[in-house]
Amino acid sequence: MDAKNLPLEKLLTPREVASWLDVSVDWVQDHATVKEPRIPVVRIGKLLRFRREDVETFLAERMVRRPVAFSRDLRLRDVAKR
Repeated sequence: MDAKNLPLEKLLTPREVASWLDVSVDWVQDHATVKEPRIPVVRIGKLLRFRREDVETFLAERMVRRPVAFSRDLRLRDVAKR
């Protein structure tokens, strides 16, 4: 398959990823190169670029799901009704 027939996927810049994640460009660059957790990166010479799918996976793997917490007031009212 030659380059003309490859599907085009826009690679994101560190600035675009930083804006998306609401972090600094330095944070993105650090986590693409030296710090953990690592964001998968495409290196083009000295340039860093990111696949949208890789960033989405990075986020999904770090999703924190917390159980629903009941307020103390709600629990006291429920007990009082019994």
